[in-house]
Amino acid sequence: MLPPIREMRAVQRIVYDPARVKKLGDLACEIGTLMNLVTAPCGGLTIGNPGPNYGKGPTWYVIQGATLYSSGVTTLNPSVAEAAERCDRLAALILDMHDALAHANVRASAKADLRTGLAELAASWQRRGAMWRDPDPTHGDTHVQAISTHFRASMKAFERVRYYL
Repeated sequence: MLPPIREMRAVQRIVYDPARVKKLGDLACEIGTLMNLVTAPCGGLTIGNPGPNYGKGPTWYVIQGATLYSSGVTTLNPSVAEAAERCDRLAALILDMHDALAHANVRASAKADLRTGLAELAASWQRRGAMWRDPDPTHGDTHVQAISTHFRASMKAFERVRYYL
């Protein structure tokens, strides 16, 4: 059974707010560009010389301060750190939707599922950013499992309220 039209519209006004959707799209595009996951730069970012490996994933670490007599220090690639920061900003935008839905005139059970879905989706993006910042590669499986758990919980909650979306 479909929910009332007024409830669906109330949810869609929040979730599909044009300014918010644009920000989400821009952040996702910038993450793809910074992480070297897209085949052409998008958003407000430009790549000077993409090279032959463009679109094949990031260089996770860079060596700084290397000289003829010193091997230098391996540090997290600044592009990866910037992408992780954008994951946090994307999660914050999703949490803005979560907060806005608290005041929507929607059935309590549907509102709870919508807000759970958004909270879990935001948590998956926060965890993704944390994973990218984590210097210990042995934590990768733990991070991936947490991201997957949050994402699955999000999709499960959204499935119950798919007609609102």
